[in-house]
Amino acid sequence: MTSPVPYDDISVEIQSLYIAYLGRPTDWLHVLTWEIPFVDSANRDLPIEQLGEGEEYLSWVDNFNDPAEIINAIYHRLFNRDAGPEGLAFYGNLLASGKATIATVPMDIMNGAINDDAIILDNKAFFAQDFADELRRVDANYGEAYDQEAIALLTEEVGINRASQETQDAMISLVDSIVYSYASDTLPPSLFISFVDEIDIPNHDIFNM
Repeated sequence: MTSPVPYDDISVEIQSLYIAYLGRPTDWLHVLTWEIPFVDSANRDLPIEQLGEGEEYLSWVDNFNDPAEIINAIYHRLFNRDAGPEGLAFYGNLLASGKATIATVPMDIMNGAINDDAIILDNKAFFAQDFADELRRVDANYGEAYDQEAIALLTEEVGINRASQETQDAMISLVDSIVYSYASDTLPPSLFISFVDEIDIPNHDIFNM
């Protein structure tokens, strides 16, 4: 598949963050708009502000009874497995000491990935970027027609091996099924992207998708 959005380290990191916090990919438009401030290391607090303190993540957190359950669920999102005793103790202690918070712990766990966990996370991130590219192919971003649960479930299927052809085909079918309708006062993504470089991205609240 030819990628309109380069599979560089930043775009893969952005997709990894969305998987860690929300269990799903983001679209091509948000990858591109996040990449601009992400180049500046001073803006690395952006994921905490936009994802860790966002309604979607915090509503998900409310489903759990204690930090250990949250840590374990993040491990499942990222690595398809339970957190081991050492991982639960390490990140639990970070939370208890205040060195991590509920808003930062998904990024902390993501950044701690090694060995098979790192491979699995990379495979999920590459699948997520494939999804972003397919959305761009049909000139769509999320919108109301996007089935977040369906793509999250497909992302869960990706593990130590790259996404199977069956999973890729299911993702493409999901994108092809989108019937995207713009309101008269809504700017289509293909036009929006033409002036993204002209605005001061960090001062605009366009990252919350």
